[in-house]
Amino acid sequence: MDEALLTEAMALLQAQRFQDAMGVLDRAIQLDPASGRAWYCKGCALSGLGKTAEAAKCFLEATKLSPEQKSPWYNLGNALGELGNWDGAEKCYATATRIDPDDADAWINLGRAIDEQGRHAEAVATYDRALKLAPQDAVAWANRGNSLKSLGRTADAIQSYDRALRMDPAHAPAMFGKASGLIAQKKDADALSLLEVALRLTPAWTAGWVDRGIALSHLGQAEDAKAAFEQAARLSPGKEQIWNNLGEVQARLKQFEPALQSFDKAIGLNTGYAPAWFGKGRALAKMGRGADAAQTLSHFLKIAPPDDPLAHSARKYLGIVE
Repeated sequence: MDEALLTEAMALLQAQRFQDAMGVLDRAIQLDPASGRAWYCKGCALSGLGKTAEAAKCFLEATKLSPEQKSPWYNLGNALGELGNWDGAEKCYATATRIDPDDADAWINLGRAIDEQGRHAEAVATYDRALKLAPQDAVAWANRGNSLKSLGRTADAIQSYDRALRMDPAHAPAMFGKASGLIAQKKDADALSLLEVALRLTPAWTAGWVDRGIALSHLGQAEDAKAAFEQAARLSPGKEQIWNNLGEVQARLKQFEPALQSFDKAIGLNTGYAPAWFGKGRALAKMGRGADAAQTLSHFLKIAPPDDPLAHSARKYLGIVE
C-alpha cells in the first residue's frame, strides 16, 4: 500500500473534497485491493457524497479485510441504519461494542438500532450502559426518553428529556420529545411553549409541526392547528397520518371539500389506513351525502380492527345515513 495515497485521501476527506478523494482511493485500491483502510476511506467518501448504499458495500469489504477494527463496523452500522436495515445495523454496533466496550457512541447507536426494532425496554438498558460511560451525553438522555415514551412511561421519559436539556439547553430533539410527552399528559399549553423554541431551532422537524397541530387542536385553536398540519404536510407529503390530521381539523372547521381532499390523499398513500376512511365517511355524512357516507363507513368497518374505538361512532353514523 502506498501510504502517500492514503495520506492524500484522508486530507481530502478532512477538507470534504469527497469526489477528489474517490479518485485517489480508487488508485490505492487498484494497487492494494486487500487494504481495509482504503476500502474504509472510500466508504467515508461515498457517505460524504450521499451514496449510502455504495458506502455500505465499501464498509462491508473493510470489515472483511480488517475485522478487528472498530470504525468500519461502526460506519457500516450507520449506513445500514440510514438504509432502514436496523437488524443489520444492530449487529454492526454490537460488534463495535465488543471491540471497544468503552465507546459510548457505539452503545448509543446500538440502543437506537434496538429501539427502531420495537425492543424499547432493551434499548433503555443499552442507553443506561452508554450513560455509565458518558453521563453528560445529551443524545443518550434524549434517546432514552424516546424509548421510555414508547413504553408508556411518560413521566420517566420527561425526566430523561430534562436531563438532556440540562446537558444541552438547545438540544431540539429533547425539546420535541418532551413536548410530545407533555401533550400525552394533557399539558398542551406547556407543550406549545416548548415547541415554539424547538421549531425556531429546527423548523424542518415534521413531528414538531404535527405535535403543534395536535396541541392547538386540543386547545380549540382549529385555524392555527390547520396551519401547523399544512406545514407538516409540506415537509412530509408522503405520510398518511398527517393528511388525516389535516382532514380532521378541516372538517371541524366545516371546510368539507378540502377535508375530503386531505382524506383522499391519506387513503391514496395507504388504502388500509382506517382512520382516513372514517374521517371521510363522517365528513360525507355531515355534507348530507348519505349514500357515499354509508359506503365509506361500511368499508371502514371492514378494514378497522374489531376493537377500534371509532367503530361505535361509525355504526352510529351508519344508523343516521342509511
